[in-house]
Amino acid sequence: MVPGKPAVRRALPGLFLGWGFLNLLLVAQYPGVSLAEQPLGQLSPEIVCIVAGLAVLAGLGIPWHRGWGLPLAGLVLLLRLYALAEALVPWYLNRAFNLLIDSRHLAAIPRLLRDTLSLPAAIGLLALVVAATVAVGWGILRSLAAIHRGLATLAPRPRWMAAGGSLLAALALAGVPPLAPSLMPGLATQVRFAWDAGAMADRLQVEAAASRARLAAIPRPLAGLAGRNVLVLVVESYGQTLFAQEALAGSFLPWLAAWQERLAGQGFFAACRFFVSPTFGGSSWLAFSTLETGIRVGNDAELQTLAAARPPTLAGVFRAAGHRTLSVMPGTTAPWPEGAFLDYDETLLGPDLGYHGPAFGWSPMPDQFVLDTIFRHQLQGRPGPVLVRYLLTSSHAAFNSQPPPVADWSTLGDGALFHRLPPVLFPVTWPELSGAAPAYLRAIRYDLSVIAAYLERLVGDRDLVIIAGDHQPNLRVTGAGAPWTVPLQVISREPALIAPFLEQGYTPGLVPRADGPHPGLETFLSELIAAFSP
Repeated sequence: MVPGKPAVRRALPGLFLGWGFLNLLLVAQYPGVSLAEQPLGQLSPEIVCIVAGLAVLAGLGIPWHRGWGLPLAGLVLLLRLYALAEALVPWYLNRAFNLLIDSRHLAAIPRLLRDTLSLPAAIGLLALVVAATVAVGWGILRSLAAIHRGLATLAPRPRWMAAGGSLLAALALAGVPPLAPSLMPGLATQVRFAWDAGAMADRLQVEAAASRARLAAIPRPLAGLAGRNVLVLVVESYGQTLFAQEALAGSFLPWLAAWQERLAGQGFFAACRFFVSPTFGGSSWLAFSTLETGIRVGNDAELQTLAAARPPTLAGVFRAAGHRTLSVMPGTTAPWPEGAFLDYDETLLGPDLGYHGPAFGWSPMPDQFVLDTIFRHQLQGRPGPVLVRYLLTSSHAAFNSQPPPVADWSTLGDGALFHRLPPVLFPVTWPELSGAAPAYLRAIRYDLSVIAAYLERLVGDRDLVIIAGDHQPNLRVTGAGAPWTVPLQVISREPALIAPFLEQGYTPGLVPRADGPHPGLETFLSELIAAFSP
């Protein structure tokens, strides 16, 4: 039976409104695109294909059924989420979205929101996300049903279907309206990445074997550091933007120059260089794994493969040279067995440090407490030499709640005094960090200030201190086009420990030369071994 004109008139609005809603859902761009710049006049290729599929079903007389409608609605919702991820990851982390890698980080989002929002705000945000997801899913389902109903009404009229399909094809070919960029190339890239995992594993195995061979050719690695403590302090989010962005550098560089002058007055020597980190805005474990293995680790899949390859590591080389090796990870609050390949004699996580004070934003405890605790319990009165690698966290995004410095280190104790000290608060929340530059600047200055106090009070005359950034801060802080570059500074009262770095091209002092190109962070381990090996 051919439906009459009234039925067609009733069905057509639902058809076009449903199509319009689904099209808008996939072509709308967020974040970074204003309403005026939205490509709302473009057709989503994915929705065109879905509508064509519904037309086929309608033409075959297959009625609408939630049994296949719900999975189709789920597919559209997943496409929207994928498009959102493709936009958000470059917006914050300055790199392309990787489905296999980035999906592993979803579990960290609730903790990040919990640590940067009040409980009511976090609950409200969660409720809003759930409600929005349900509403959008419902809208997708209703739209698909309306499209199918409209097409089913037109199906007995093949001339209408043929004319409409021909017109749509002609308009698409003519670019009126133009087709929006398809999501399929991005999805194909995700598939290729997973497919190429074997080649990636082979490459890292080769690099690990080459690293072992180079080390075996050195008679006495690190013999020049015999008897000396080496402290490696990896500072969260310590990036080149502090030296290059005018709004930050105008305050940071004079402060750093004053610290350099004070260090020189106390007999310290320093050298520095910029390095290119393998990560941006997050995933610090990629940076310190790169630093400690001498092999660039660009994502979690590479990290897992490299861990299985068991390359030589910073800790392993120091142990062979006679050092006790200690990893200090205050920001890690649960066991991290994946890090065993870094090969430390002992690893202290957050719960191992005996802290009884409050957390500050994402950081479970102040870095000043960490430095003091490790000195009192691991260094003071204990025989050396020792390698200690700290992963400091007080400068972690979102920079909203920061610890106050404590002038009298002897009062730090178990950290309970921080319950009585007001935190330094900034009106920033994750993930909106576009106004976080002042908070970020204060966080880095706090960390370097407590390191400065530590150096001046507690570091021995023959110790070597290495301060390294792990990655640039969030792209909302650095601005677009920022490089993946971080500073590394070496400091000691013994000039003979600084001289080899100067010979390798490091800049004297604490402010690295800006001119590049800069080496990758993976080159530092070989530089360190070369500097102190006969």
